[in-house]
Amino acid sequence: SQVYGTQSLDTLGPLVAAWKGGAAAPAASGGPAGSPTGVTYTVSSNLRLRSAPSTSADVITSVAAGTTVDVVGRTENSGWVQVNYGDQSGWMSTGYGSIAGDLNSAPVSG
Repeated sequence: SQVYGTQSLDTLGPLVAAWKGGAAAPAASGGPAGSPTGVTYTVSSNLRLRSAPSTSADVITSVAAGTTVDVVGRTENSGWVQVNYGDQSGWMSTGYGSIAGDLNSAPVSG
């Protein structure tokens, strides 16, 4: 475990161990993908949270109208945002809600 300031970086342990041992990195756990960027997205109608930035991607769950989620990434054209919703992470189209904050400050992750 490495300590940076007051945060422990135990989450990197399995990745470092896999890298040192030459094994494949562990699969993603399905938890949140990244840290909030200060940008939020409020959906204006019920919206599907998808596994990738595409209408053909698997649906993870549905998010109720009026819900605000933290943006952790975006597509290059900002047509989709990667968000943390509860303990899940996924993608939402930006055409069905409103962005608060500078979306261009979110990293391109899809």
